[in-house]
This record gives sequence, structure tokens and C-alpha cells, in this order.
Amino acid sequence: MRAAKGLGIFLTVFGCKLWLIDSCAVSCPFWDEWDVEASALFKPILENMYLWKNLLAPHNEHHLLMTRLLGLALFKLNGLWDPRLAMAVNAAVHSLTAAAFYWAGTKLTREKWLDWFWTALVLAVFALPLAFENPLMGLQSQVYSVILFSAAAVWLFARSEPFTVPWALGLLAALAAHLSMASGMLSALAGAAIIALKCLAERRWTVRRAAGLAVLSGLFILGYLHLPSMGGSVSSKAASLAAFSGVFSKMLSAPGFSNGWLAAVIWLPFFAFLALRLRERAELSKEDLLLFGYGSLVILTAAALAYGRGGVPGIPSRYFDFLLPGLLVNFLAIAALLDGLPQNFRARLALAAAFWGLLAVSGFWNQTLHQMTHGIPAKKELGRIQQANVKEYLATGDFSHLKDKPWCHIPYPSASAGELKAFLDDPTIQSFLPESIRPPSQGGKTGRLTAALAALLKNWIEFARPGVIILLGLFFYRIFKDETASTP
Repeated sequence: MRAAKGLGIFLTVFGCKLWLIDSCAVSCPFWDEWDVEASALFKPILENMYLWKNLLAPHNEHHLLMTRLLGLALFKLNGLWDPRLAMAVNAAVHSLTAAAFYWAGTKLTREKWLDWFWTALVLAVFALPLAFENPLMGLQSQVYSVILFSAAAVWLFARSEPFTVPWALGLLAALAAHLSMASGMLSALAGAAIIALKCLAERRWTVRRAAGLAVLSGLFILGYLHLPSMGGSVSSKAASLAAFSGVFSKMLSAPGFSNGWLAAVIWLPFFAFLALRLRERAELSKEDLLLFGYGSLVILTAAALAYGRGGVPGIPSRYFDFLLPGLLVNFLAIAALLDGLPQNFRARLALAAAFWGLLAVSGFWNQTLHQMTHGIPAKKELGRIQQANVKEYLATGDFSHLKDKPWCHIPYPSASAGELKAFLDDPTIQSFLPESIRPPSQGGKTGRLTAALAALLKNWIEFARPGVIILLGLFFYRIFKDETASTP
């Protein structure tokens, strides 16, 4: 049943993401895609000037190796540049991650109704379009790859002792996470926290564990010291401790992301679970260590974002995908606490858990309503305007279609319209532009995967529908099975 439910989750999440892409996405490249892909990846390849070191070249604080490899592969397969193709692949990767999260938590949600609450929460975190900026930009594969590799690293660290084969694979996953985004190096720090917790809970330190702790901490420090500089004249970092604390608490108050005090309530189960396990002084299970490791990763990521982006007003929706899994961690903490308590205490904890769930449902409702009525329509409209302005410029050569436009009316910083013009005037870049904006002089070349992509996006319901059917079928099957078993 776990495999069937995981398949249902994958199909449902994938269908929802394809719907969002089909409804709102345009194929006109946006913002950093012009620098990272058009100028520094595809153009040098076509001009036979490409150097392999460019794959590891820094972009802001990041080394986008995984994103560049995916972009290169899709460009070769399609023959043209189409960011929507990367969006579809990103949707599949994130949907697979959703199924993996569900599977990883099932040992702590063995009870029937806990498992179904767990399923619903996984669907809410991954299927609802709260972080809509990520599914609607092909270059954001960096987000999905860092989440997947970081989760894999933490899972491997939680299931093995230092310097074993699985632990070494965890190091490779952490490296892959770091080569996806700068925050990927935090997975090594989360691995070090897992070792420290083992030693504290069991009151037992070994040379192997001390060496593993040193290796993981050293990797994190080395990665941090060699972070590329952000660049630019305006700093996005938090200006003070108060600014950092305010943004940090709001980031941990998912899914509302509005009232910082909610962070204490949302994360209370995690810290209660941690305190209980340390008090028991017993050997921790792999599930306990995974819960602690991923919870630590979410908290560290929130701290890094609050420090590095705390000077930016509001919390951009693209950060939500990093922070929403904190709800999954805390739900599993509730399940772990329920499993270890006597029956008379379980009723009291269940009541507190119901209040926690009410806050989560309220946050999901408000955030989804806000994004569906404000964020997503605005993004959709701006995408259409950007594509129209670029298409008109390429058709006429009139710079007024790019110059002095309002914020986000061109797919590049408005103050840098001249740089966008230079990209669009480049004959090599013109030769691989998406069909929707290609100038008439380049003819009507079609990408090899264009028709398949259009069919995939148009038929999003053919993925979501069987996913929902599988999940509902399993739900009612379990109810009828229990009723039959209880009938004398």
C-alpha cells in the first residue's frame, strides 16, 4: 500500500504542477536565465568557444553545476531553448521528492488516521502553488535539486555511522547539493548535528564519530569560506540582529509566513521531541535521527536566508519550498511523541496536536487564497507583457519596446534594458531563442520536443486524475476493510 500511495502522491503533485505551468508559464526566458544559459552556456557551445570550467563558474553565491547540466541536456535534446521544458522536468523532480518524503515518514505514522493526515500534509506542502515562482522558471531547477540532494544526504547520514559506504554516499549527495546552490553545504552541517545528537543521547563518544564530526564540520567551513561574493552595490543581508530575528521567525512560521510568534507554536513539537529523546538517554532510531537531521536542515536554511536576504522586504514565494517541509518535520515529531506516550497522556497531546493542525490548515488556506488571487495572476500577466515586449523588439528593432519600462515589464532588470538588448541583438542567441519570441529572420524552426511538451502540459489532468483516484481508492478500501474486520 505504501508504494501505491507514493505513486498516487507523485501523480497528483505532478499533475498540479503541470496545470500551473500550462496556465501561467511563457517560454520567454526570465532574469538570470539570460546570463546563466543564453550568454554563458548555449552561445559559447554554438560558437565552439565553450570551456568546461564554465560549468563550475560562480553565479552570485552559487555554483549551478546541476542546473547547467540539466539545461545543457535539454538544449541538446530539443535543439532550441525553451524554459518550459526545464519547468516540466523540475515538476517531475519535485513530485518524486514528495513521494520520497511520504515514504520516509511512514514508519512514524503507522496508525491508520495518522498515515492519512500525513498523506494530506505531504500533498499540501508539495502540490499547493504557494511557491509559484519556482515552478514557473526553468532555471529554478537549482531549488529542486538542492532539496532532493540535501534530503538524500541527511537520510544517508541518519542511517549510517561515519566512514561507512552509505555515509560516504551521503558526502557525495551533500557535495551535489552544494553544487546545486550555496545552501546545499548546510546538509553537511546537518550531518554533523546528527552525529552530535547520537553522542549526546547515548552518552558515548567514539573516535570514528569524532572524526566524522570533524570531516562534516570542516566541509561546511571550507564551503562557507569559499562562497563567491554576491556582487552588486546594494546589500541584501539583514542590517541588524533585530532584522535577522524578525525575518528568521517569520520564515519558521510556515505556511503563513506572517506572524513570527507562530514559529514557536509550529516548532514546539520538534523541540519537545528532541528534549524527550535526550532525556531518555537511549539509542536513537534511524527515524529519530532523520527527523532531527531534516529539522535541523530547515532551521539552518531559514537562518541562512534570514541572514543573506533579510534586507529584502517580505519573504519571496520562491523560498517557501525550502521552509514548508518544516511542517512535515513537526508532524512527524507529533507522531513520534504520540507513539511513546501512555494512553492517558495521548488524549491530551492529541488535543494539542489538533490545535497545531488548525493553525497549519488556516495558514495553508490563507496563503493559497493570497497566491491564487494576487501572486499567480500578477506573475501570469507580467509574463505575457514581458514576452510581448521582447517579441515586438525582435520584430521591429525599436528599442522603445525595452527601454524605460515599468518594473518587470521586460524579462530583465528594467535599469539594464541595454544589456537585454545586447543579448537579443546577438545573432547566435537569436538562432536558439524559443519559438514564441524568435525574430522573423530566423525562420520557423521547431524544437524536437515542442509537440511532446505541449501535449504533456495540455493533458495535465491525465496525471492528476489517476493520482487522486489511487489515493481515494486506498482511503475507502481501508475504511471498508476495517469495517469488515470488525463485523462479527
